[in-house]
Amino acid sequence: QEIAGEASKAIWRDIRDCAPFADGAARPVWRVSMPPSEAHHMVMALRMQAAVDAFYDWQGGLVWLSMREDDPEAELLRGLIRKYGGGHATLARASASHRAALPVFEPQPPHLAALSARVKA
Repeated sequence: QEIAGEASKAIWRDIRDCAPFADGAARPVWRVSMPPSEAHHMVMALRMQAAVDAFYDWQGGLVWLSMREDDPEAELLRGLIRKYGGGHATLARASASHRAALPVFEPQPPHLAALSARVKA
């Protein structure tokens, strides 16, 4: 079946906007960029330790993760990203308390953080 015209545009818009996770739920949502060949391995390892739904884009190089529980699992997720080829995770949606308690963006290595602090001073 061929999908064309407005129907095709709507499907691609939903993929671009990660529509499955744009449901207004309060669950934490992460935007993860990592090597496409390793993303599914990282998600499988994460699913062994946390309840999570995944939505892949960019042939696996971009993974949207919706945590099924209230806990964003930041340390676990970022540790698995490092283990499976590196990349970074950005907390795209979470409660105000989680956003205040967690680094929303990937923490910089110490030498880079020091340089950034000097530039901003």
